[in-house]
Amino acid sequence: MLDFDSSRAVVGLPERQNLIKAVLGASPADEKLWLEWKSTLELNKAAGRFTVAKAILGFANRMPDVASQWAEGHAYVLVGVEPGNLCGTPEFDPADLFPWLTQYTGERLRFDVTYVPFDAGAGTQQVMLVDVVSPQWGDPIHALQKTYDTFQSGTVFVRLPGKSMPARPADIDALSARLLRGERQMDIELALMDGAVVDLWVSESELEELLEARRRELLASLPQPRTPAPRRADRLTIGDLAELAGSGQQFSLARDMRTPEQYRAEVEFYISNCRQQIPAAMQGMEARRHAPLRFQLQNRSDSMLRQVEVIAKLAPACKAVLATSRDAERTEVPWPKPPISYGKKTYMSAVGGFSDRSFSLPGSRYIRPSVPPTPERPGIRSTSEALTIRFPAVDLRPRTQVLLDPITLYGRDLPSDVALRWTATCTNLDGVVAKDLTIPVRYTTVPLRA
Repeated sequence: MLDFDSSRAVVGLPERQNLIKAVLGASPADEKLWLEWKSTLELNKAAGRFTVAKAILGFANRMPDVASQWAEGHAYVLVGVEPGNLCGTPEFDPADLFPWLTQYTGERLRFDVTYVPFDAGAGTQQVMLVDVVSPQWGDPIHALQKTYDTFQSGTVFVRLPGKSMPARPADIDALSARLLRGERQMDIELALMDGAVVDLWVSESELEELLEARRRELLASLPQPRTPAPRRADRLTIGDLAELAGSGQQFSLARDMRTPEQYRAEVEFYISNCRQQIPAAMQGMEARRHAPLRFQLQNRSDSMLRQVEVIAKLAPACKAVLATSRDAERTEVPWPKPPISYGKKTYMSAVGGFSDRSFSLPGSRYIRPSVPPTPERPGIRSTSEALTIRFPAVDLRPRTQVLLDPITLYGRDLPSDVALRWTATCTNLDGVVAKDLTIPVRYTTVPLRA
């Protein structure tokens, strides 16, 4: 078995030597759809040149999806090594070697030749390595350019495991489809029809005023200091006795579980969290009140494009939210959940909060109502490297356009315009369309409302 990692292209001297080492340890049956070896060939004679050229032609006529399974689509011919035998090969000047091979392969076919030194213990030998580049959709059918022996010019060779053979009718059909598939390319365009990225500024002084009002509101539940009523020193009234009883330290179920100092600490911790969360939350709310971005995707070709998926990437300084028709109506401050008011977190409330959630009426059964499926929405992913928006896939008929789902983009301290990099793919054609788009920035202030 060939002991070699074929997941990557063979690049550099160490990897090429590892490939030679793997061939030495392989068996004769281990030649692959991406690898062929020859022990000795006389490349200064027609027979040797044709043998290498035939292998190159067979590798070049593979299907791209099949070839991409190994060595990133590349294929290799080794001359001067076989399983258990490192015999080496004479070195020839590339100025002579390439014309010897291209007289059979033609000059459009792309390959490279390298001599790799290798020592298996009996001295260094030179092994010739031919690297055939990966085939692509749209490549022409590569045919023999010069007659050799019984093989006429125009013969098409394809690669089978361990050998290159003349193509069968089915192989010619597949290679014709490879050629035609490359001629049909996506021709689409993404345009900004409306909206801008919103740069939102939050006033720190207004934020502190808002937080101070919130602090006073929460601290209002604390008991106010009481001024004792004047009384004669020699007599105690009923009110005096009640006040003394209320100030005692005995246990009471109606008493708050926290001291006033503990409650004040909870409020300050809450205000500190608000100081961090409210600006971002208000920016998101305010951004939704502005016109969202509307992108139009246009199919400029005469081909039907199925399941076109657009992925947009922006700098991580930008944020994105989905736009809905009710967003502009939201004006209240999105306060986080506050601490329980003082006097409400009592032992009595803790006891009274118990409920038996397992209770149900005998024989009752809850039937979930049917809910219509929710339309797919754009996916938003924000990392330290980029903001990525993945729009739901759409079908595009020839020469038509469609508006993508509205999206709201916002940020802080942005430049006058923002660069957007978008890519598009579809399921019935190969290839990726990748282009850049510039989006203007609108600057505004976030109004803080209590």
